[in-house]
Amino acid sequence: MHNLNSREKFLLVCFVFLCALFLAFKFHDNFLQDFFKKTRNFPINEIKLELAYLQEIKNNLIEKMAIEDKKLQDYIQKLNSYSYDKNSFIKQINNLCNHLSINNLKISQKNKFPYHYIFIDLQANFEQILPFIHNLEYLNMHSQIHSIELDNSRNLNLHLKLNIS
Repeated sequence: MHNLNSREKFLLVCFVFLCALFLAFKFHDNFLQDFFKKTRNFPINEIKLELAYLQEIKNNLIEKMAIEDKKLQDYIQKLNSYSYDKNSFIKQINNLCNHLSINNLKISQKNKFPYHYIFIDLQANFEQILPFIHNLEYLNMHSQIHSIELDNSRNLNLHLKLNIS
């Protein structure tokens, strides 16, 4: 470079500058083509429409989930009306048996279900047993009498065996 005159130095610098400028535009053009190819496949309007559609689906699913959750809570509340604490159930049965003599009162639970089976064995007059069964049927707790056995083991007293769930 020292041996060249100023005119040749100027031409060489202009040549290098033009080559650098050409390479820069060539690289920039390739870069822009790749960028535009990517954005041409997904136009912005289509993306906005898809986003709005997905948002609508999300809102619908949230509404459906809220409705299903409300139904579930209602069903749980209805099922809870059938499940009682066994101690409160026994207290109510004991309140009904004020004038009756209870020989045996057993509580068992069958399988995985929360139903308690109650076996009552008591003795009393028929006039006392009949209102007891009637009141037991119309108890405010939901129950089902599976079997009733009456046994006249003593003269006026009847022996009652109940199977309740």
